[in-house]
Amino acid sequence: MPNSWPEFMRHDPIGGLFYNNVETRFAEFVLVAQDDGGEVVAMVYSIPFVRGAGDLPDNGWGS
Repeated sequence: MPNSWPEFMRHDPIGGLFYNNVETRFAEFVLVAQDDGGEVVAMVYSIPFVRGAGDLPDNGWGS
C-alpha cells in the first residue's frame, strides 16, 4: 500500500521517532482492511497513551 502521509510528515523529527516503527512496536493497535483479493486497501494506526493532568500544548506534540 502506498504511503499516504503528507510530505511534511516525512521530514518531521518527532513524527519519525513515533511512526518509523509503529507497525512492529504497536502491532496490536494497527488495523488493516483487505479487498476480496487480499490486497491491503486501508490501514489505521492508534497508539494508546496515558495523559497526565493539565492542558495539551498549543504548539503540537513536539512542544
